[in-house]
Amino acid sequence: MKKDKLVYGILFILLFIGFFSRFMFFPDKISEINSDEIVTIVNAKSIVETGKSLDNLSFPVYLNGWGGQSVGLLYLMTLSIKIFGYSLFAVRFPSFIISIISFFVFYDFVFKVTKKEKIALIALFLLVISPWHIQQSLWALDCNLFPHLLLFSIDILYTAFIKQKKKLLYLGVFFLAISMYFYVVSFLFVPLFLLFLLVYLKKNNIIKLKDMVFMLLLFIIIILPLMITMILNVFHINKSFQFLKVTIPYYSNLNRNDSLLFFSDNMGRQLLHNIKSVFLVLFFQIDYTTWNASKGFGIFYHITILFVIIGFIYILKLKKYRILLLWLLIALVDSLIINYANISKLNFLWYNLIIIGSIGIDSIYNRVSLRMKNIYVSIILVLYLVLFGNYLFDFATNSYKNIIYSDNFSKGFYQSLIFTKTMDKDIIYYDNTSNDHSMKLYIQFFNDSSKKYYELNEKYLVEEKINNIKDNELIIIDKKYNNNISMQYKNIGDFLVLYDN
Repeated sequence: MKKDKLVYGILFILLFIGFFSRFMFFPDKISEINSDEIVTIVNAKSIVETGKSLDNLSFPVYLNGWGGQSVGLLYLMTLSIKIFGYSLFAVRFPSFIISIISFFVFYDFVFKVTKKEKIALIALFLLVISPWHIQQSLWALDCNLFPHLLLFSIDILYTAFIKQKKKLLYLGVFFLAISMYFYVVSFLFVPLFLLFLLVYLKKNNIIKLKDMVFMLLLFIIIILPLMITMILNVFHINKSFQFLKVTIPYYSNLNRNDSLLFFSDNMGRQLLHNIKSVFLVLFFQIDYTTWNASKGFGIFYHITILFVIIGFIYILKLKKYRILLLWLLIALVDSLIINYANISKLNFLWYNLIIIGSIGIDSIYNRVSLRMKNIYVSIILVLYLVLFGNYLFDFATNSYKNIIYSDNFSKGFYQSLIFTKTMDKDIIYYDNTSNDHSMKLYIQFFNDSSKKYYELNEKYLVEEKINNIKDNELIIIDKKYNNNISMQYKNIGDFLVLYDN
């Protein structure tokens, strides 16, 4: 009874830390909006209001975006907007709440696979304090939800396997198919994982051939609209299809081909580059971005990779860990066909490696002497808590700035719009001579109908407006013009808000 109370007590503390360490930064610590995020946001708003995307397509199975985006998050976002209204909280809520739910599913899965409460708690601890998991929960990137859906699917499938319940297997297949709508680059990983799993189940007489065929048919039927979309766009078949209200779209400017090894000009050279990229991301936990994980702390702290290596060696000969090895092997193969790998593109690996790392930590514990066990636990606990504390302090005071002023975020433009709302000015001009087309989308999301917005897309127009600003006008310009102005201004990130009192 004491042991149960202790386990529940630790579990409660970990869940509380996990929730609070994310909630205290949600939804606007990352106060700027990512360029991919804003595409999903304004399309979700459009679908809520009109039933169609910005491209005037009824419920598309894939978005145009900046070269293509998955739609799973889009439709969760539309539901959230309907419930909470149109706000930054609403559009980021699905990512946040699904990340929190993942704690429970992750713990459940690790306990079922390892059959050890201790390893499940260690794994949950590593997940709760993971910089990757914290940061991906705070904003709304379409592919960030894929690892959670994958985890949910694998947990259901594994539960069906150990309990030999066919209905649960069908449910797991359903969720696995749905997960592909959250990250289209998973087109190799998910089908291969399912195929190997079904073959294994058939070989061990857990399912019959008939069940295997029906499950594959269910999977194909669900992913078929997405696969047809990929075929239309890869082979430039200039035609979209609509079934009921669902659109299978063709986009003339879709450019996801360059993300995959198969479409590279020099596959051999690209493969070598992919191997190097995957190696750096796996073993050094860096990808030269600021928004996937903090540079100094990595995905789950740099020291964890040592425990992952130890855990991997430990599980190689153990039958009960085949599900982890299958997951890892197929994920690594899929990683090598993804060009320009980074932490978010390889996100199907991180849950798996956290589990293997926790097994590594436990395997060392089981091998040290009885006298050293408490010392070992204390060292591990203190080490990770110090790293976690330093990460939270760094994120709260420093690295969040690196995210919001980085290239793929609005770098102060969105906060500049918020500042303009406090000013009694009717007309807003904004400099778009060195920025992308997403600036109009930020204005659309800002949704302030009391003001009129005008784009300045030539340098001479910006300079002319700086010299001729009227009483009822504001101008948002790039800070490179700082030396040319004499009027009052507010400096926000990479932008200056000019006004004349």
